[in-house]
This record gives sequence, structure tokens and C-alpha cells, in this order.
Amino acid sequence: MIQGCTYPIHLFRSWLKNYMSWYKNLYSFYYLKVEKQQKPVGGVFLATDKNLWNKRNKNFFQIGKGPSDFFDLFSVPGEERYVCQEIARWLDTHSSRWSSISLDLISENSIYSKLLPEELKEFGIPFTINSERSFSRIDTNQTLEDYHGNLGGKKRKELNYYLNRIHKDGFVINYREIENEISANFDSFLPWYDSRRASTHQCNAFESYPQFRPFLLNTINCFEKKKMARMSILELNRKPVAVSLNWFYNDIIYFYMPMFDERFKSFAPGKLLLYHIILKAITSREINEVNLMRGSSAYKDFFNPVKMNYKRINISNYKNLN
Repeated sequence: MIQGCTYPIHLFRSWLKNYMSWYKNLYSFYYLKVEKQQKPVGGVFLATDKNLWNKRNKNFFQIGKGPSDFFDLFSVPGEERYVCQEIARWLDTHSSRWSSISLDLISENSIYSKLLPEELKEFGIPFTINSERSFSRIDTNQTLEDYHGNLGGKKRKELNYYLNRIHKDGFVINYREIENEISANFDSFLPWYDSRRASTHQCNAFESYPQFRPFLLNTINCFEKKKMARMSILELNRKPVAVSLNWFYNDIIYFYMPMFDERFKSFAPGKLLLYHIILKAITSREINEVNLMRGSSAYKDFFNPVKMNYKRINISNYKNLN
């Protein structure tokens, strides 16, 4: 596992290995390693699009394009500035080897989102920073009473409306989590994902990238062995109506790829699923945060998360274009 990252969930060796294996036909991968006294102290993973790369246009981006929700540089503790400085130095002295570098999805509370621009400026390397995209998180180090109080009476009333409606229609609601054989269960629910994308006219990652499904299933199996994968399931009369694949690491639950059966959408199953995940996290001593990851949506905003920006650092190289 890579140390020194704010949200390291997508920098585990198993995640990187699977990504490089299944996306090798699309991208070429590189590792810009920083050493100090002949010992590695940090670096950054980069990729290029094989279809667009040529000798004149050598454009790089962070590894994990597509499936990744977080990206970071990394370093051993205490060497963060040195790593950023050496990366900037390398870019300055090896200008013939790159045209542009786009580092996306760096959380605003990452130390690298501040240090790297400072070092780029020192070496006179042009760059821009974009903060238009965001992710959200819920601090679960609070009591249920405090959380419900912060949620507000109107939203509690809405949740109770759906819960009462389920009861009146003769259903018994149940929430559970599984930690074994997740990939087989997850695969069986993918038609829900397909139908939802079709009904909302949204991009379907599994159709756009055939590599995504085998990559994801293999990653689930690897994370499951490390006790880092969980599936949350909301049931009505013991029949699943909403599920989500959740990563778990370092006291954080990452809420990933929720899906629900649209035949039950009048009961707001996706919203109730997330509600039960939050309740479970608050009452659990092992979870300090529910990270809702990339993108804003009404059902996420309903739960009053703290929104944080991603930084995109676009680095330009005018030297090698002369």
C-alpha cells in the first residue's frame, strides 16, 4: 500500500496491478520515482493514451482514469515537499520527454495540492488549477441524536414517510452487509445499473469500457481478501431492492456504485440504503467517515454531507513545442 496519501484507496498494489492489466491496451503506464540517498521516498504514477501519443504530443495524466475517484502523489512521511520539488526539477530538466501533464482528482485537503504548485512556480513551469469538481463526506464521529438533529425535522419526516409507507404496504425492511463472495453477488445486480443508466440517459461505464467489468470484479476479489470490500444490501421481505459496493480502509467507508431495482423506486430504496449505511457507521466504533466520493446528486445532498473540492493541476510545457 502506498503511504502518505489523503485517500489512498485507489493506490493499493492490487488495485494498480488490476488497472494496468485490464487497461494496458488503452494506456501506457509510467512511474516517476523520487529517490533520496539512493532510497525511494515517493513519486507519481502516470499514463498516456496509446491512440493519441506521438513524438510531438506527449500528454500524460494520472493513472486510474475512469474507475478512480481519488488520486494523489505520495511520499514517505516528512518528505512531501522534497518529492514535489524533485518532480518539478525533473519536469524542468527533461522537457523533451513530455508536453503536458494533467493531475486530476486530488482532494483539496491533500498536502500535495498546495506543495506541488509552489514547487512548479519555483521552477517557472506554467500550470493552471481547476476546482470545479467535488466529492462529499459525512463525519460519523457523532451520536445518532446529534446526527438526526443536524439532519433537521423536515428530512427526518420524509425518511419516516417512506419507512411507514413500506410498512403499510406489507413489507418488512431489512439492512445487511456481506463480506464474502461479493463479486458474484455484485455481478448479479448489474442489470439494475444498466437499466438506471438507460432510463436517465447517463453514460454506462460498462458499455463504454469493456475492461471495466473484469477489472472491477478482480479488484473486489483482491480487496475482499484484505477485508476491504463490503456490500450493503437493503431488502424488502428478504428480497434485495438496493445495493452498493463499498470499500473500507483506515476507518473510512467509501460508498461506491449504488444500484437499485427501479420497480421499487416509489419507496426511495437508494436513499434508504444510504441512510442505513450512515446509521451503521455512526453506531460502529471502526468507522469515522462515510465518503460519498465523486459527484453531487440530490440523494447525497439530502444527508447534509460536507462537500470538498478536487484539484486538477494542468501542467504545460512550452519548451518542447518550440
